[in-house]
Amino acid sequence: IGQRSLVFEDLRALFVGLPPAEHMAVWHGDQQPLLVSTGGHLAQEDFNSQSFQGAAMDSMLGFKQMLVVKFGSLFNAWRRALDTDHNGLVSQKDFSEVSRGLGVKKVKAIWSALDSNGRGSITLSDLDEETAEAFGEFERLLLEKYGSTKVGWRTAFDVRDFRGCGLKRFATQCRALGYSGDPMRLFELLVPDPYRHYLAYEDLWEDLNPNEFEVKASLANSTDRS
Repeated sequence: IGQRSLVFEDLRALFVGLPPAEHMAVWHGDQQPLLVSTGGHLAQEDFNSQSFQGAAMDSMLGFKQMLVVKFGSLFNAWRRALDTDHNGLVSQKDFSEVSRGLGVKKVKAIWSALDSNGRGSITLSDLDEETAEAFGEFERLLLEKYGSTKVGWRTAFDVRDFRGCGLKRFATQCRALGYSGDPMRLFELLVPDPYRHYLAYEDLWEDLNPNEFEVKASLANSTDRS
């Protein structure tokens, strides 16, 4: 309250989607930061502006900006818009259809930048290597310890089934799990809205049977009583 200047931490949300090593370069004006928001009036105005649309059509940075503004994070954009069948791969055909639907014009140029090896498909790592590596380690640790992502999530992160895990608990449990990176940065990369303070299982994985865990728990309780 009463603060008349801005410091680096005040604008931390602007750096979602950029590797930590690039944050200070952006802060000092060497690069254009990613725009970050979901639903704020400023973000929507930016998204609709002619200059922003031009950037989204002309460059990889602009394309990523558009995804972050529209979906809250690159991870959420990958899950909700690009890899909709959740098989970890997106073909050129599917990418082109989605991109054109989002208003991107120079689809071939952006695809070529993403699929630099000419494989014909891309992964999350091609879109954002930092996010792919961070989430990959988190998922691997969860599977190694609990056997499934759902059991691990409900056992360690959402114990009381509140349908969400706050930042503080998420960070604590990531450390307990043995996650080697910064849990707060991981949370920032995964959350579908930079202004939301919790993560749900459905933000990270497809929940094919939302009642599965509850059914198993009920059966276990019934067995214990018999």
